[in-house]
Amino acid sequence: MSAQARFLRDAVAVPGARYVIVLEGINDIGFSLTPAARIIAGYQNLIAAAHAAGLKILGATLTPFQGAGYYSAAGEAEREAVNRWIRTSGAFDGGDHLHPNDAGYQAMANAINVAVFRS
Repeated sequence: MSAQARFLRDAVAVPGARYVIVLEGINDIGFSLTPAARIIAGYQNLIAAAHAAGLKILGATLTPFQGAGYYSAAGEAEREAVNRWIRTSGAFDGGDHLHPNDAGYQAMANAINVAVFRS
């Protein structure tokens, strides 16, 4: 089932819903190297559907995926382009302020005492 179909079923059609957070696209980049422009076009469709239903829609940046089996430098460039659009386009009604950016994930990784894994 497409993201659009799931979105209509799981967000737009939910009685009493007022807000929706979208975190979608990293698997599209990783598995099939979907271009940022295509993912952004999909977001624009979701944003339009949410607004037509009277919902506020918040965008979540795509999480880092280096280390995943489907990682590639080309995919990382697409992820960065998508995230730049999410942060700067003004198309979403806001960000989710929940998911860290790359620096946030790096800070979390740096906070772990790796010695616990050496036993």
